[in-house]
Amino acid sequence: MSARSWLWICWFALAFGAMNVYGPSEVEYSPPGDQPLSVDQRPQHRTTLGGILYVQREGEDVDLYFSYANALLGRPFVAKYVRLTDEGKSAAEKVAADVVLPTRPLWPWRDFLVEYPPAMLVPALIPALWTSNVDVYFLLFSLEMEAMLTFAVFLAVSTADALTPGSGRRAIAQCILLTAALGGVAVRRYDPCVALAIVAAIHGMTTRRPILAGVSLAIGVALKFVPLLMTPIVFLWYAARRDWRGLRFCAGAAALCLSATGLTYVVIAGPRSLDLFAYHADRPLQLETTYGAVLMLLKQIFPGVLSPKYSFGSYNVVSSAEPLLRHGAEFLEIGAILVIYSIAYRRIRDAVDDRSRIIAVVFATSACLVAFMTLGKVFSAQYPTWLVPLGAVASASSAGGARWRLAIANAFTQLEYTSLEECMAQYFAGASYGLMMSVLGLLIVGRTFALWRWVFKLFADPVILLPTPAGPATTDVRQASQRESAAGHTV
Repeated sequence: MSARSWLWICWFALAFGAMNVYGPSEVEYSPPGDQPLSVDQRPQHRTTLGGILYVQREGEDVDLYFSYANALLGRPFVAKYVRLTDEGKSAAEKVAADVVLPTRPLWPWRDFLVEYPPAMLVPALIPALWTSNVDVYFLLFSLEMEAMLTFAVFLAVSTADALTPGSGRRAIAQCILLTAALGGVAVRRYDPCVALAIVAAIHGMTTRRPILAGVSLAIGVALKFVPLLMTPIVFLWYAARRDWRGLRFCAGAAALCLSATGLTYVVIAGPRSLDLFAYHADRPLQLETTYGAVLMLLKQIFPGVLSPKYSFGSYNVVSSAEPLLRHGAEFLEIGAILVIYSIAYRRIRDAVDDRSRIIAVVFATSACLVAFMTLGKVFSAQYPTWLVPLGAVASASSAGGARWRLAIANAFTQLEYTSLEECMAQYFAGASYGLMMSVLGLLIVGRTFALWRWVFKLFADPVILLPTPAGPATTDVRQASQRESAAGHTV
């Protein structure tokens, strides 16, 4: 059996085996609203293993998806996860302390607010068609996301092989490393679908399938909005190649898909179409951001500088400095992305061949996603899932040691995700939390540093050169061309 086959076996064992080892559902750490947790509400674990298994199972987002799906299907749902509008309240009644029974299937956005882009309801609804049991739904949803991530890994391997023959094995190994470092959170949200859409767009460009690239990009935007950052980079790639026909097909396919999705959304949401955008515009600075980490470290010196608050489905910052930091984050994020576009333009324009252009696209897309994660006002532990297949392609093309930086960032993310829940439980319970909050801040700063260190290594290190053919005459010409290509990819 080849080394690549063994790596695929390891991947399936990790994705469909280790990722499905978790503990039973318990009381969530996160409070249902803005009320702090009491001590007796916190889950108690007799062993360290029990705590680890609980974190692997922790899936309040999955419970949220399940409640959305139940509301869509007209089933009873948990009230704290579904914010009903006036229309929705008239079509539902509370039958238990926290259970609501709708009198008819409820419409998203019109009857209840959905905080995500419209396409996310598709992966959330599919497992609910097979079961009405929350634990079975949790397993089926996890399997669905594991399948999506596996497909994304397959496309990443195929893309890596197309760029550098034989590098697919390195890409599989990188995916295993990155997913294991990130942990179970990688498959407890719908973000593997976003990762698949991003790498499928890159794969479509690599294999000269503009319709695939356009449709994949549109699906990614409909799922999360964030892949919209790829749009200028994709345009630059087609323009540099003067492939106007491919650009028309790509843009046309993307526009058609987004128009269909947007029209469906507007028809369903009606007068509440803008509520989704207002929701995200009103979100405060999230505690897990780089700015939140700095405030957590400063809290040890200035105790009143930060007070965590649970709202908008996450832990957020309450501070006199929050408005300034939030607006500053928007400027920093936009500024960094514009700089990345500028670098991408020069690299794509000066590339000597299509392979170099695609590698520049991969690097620039990775950098834009890192800028969004580390410089924006929100961050969630599942975001690095987007970089698992994309990072594997990038690292498989880099001749340096960039791949280890991303793995370190994912490991910091998993530790931070685990520490956050415990730290906030202690904070809201009134227990001692000072040291843990400092550790949490350091983990977030370490994660941010590792992510940017990975981006800088990608841009600074030379790319892996293609194998040269036999024969001294052709070898000299090919090597000279490759040296020129490598020089074009160094900073």
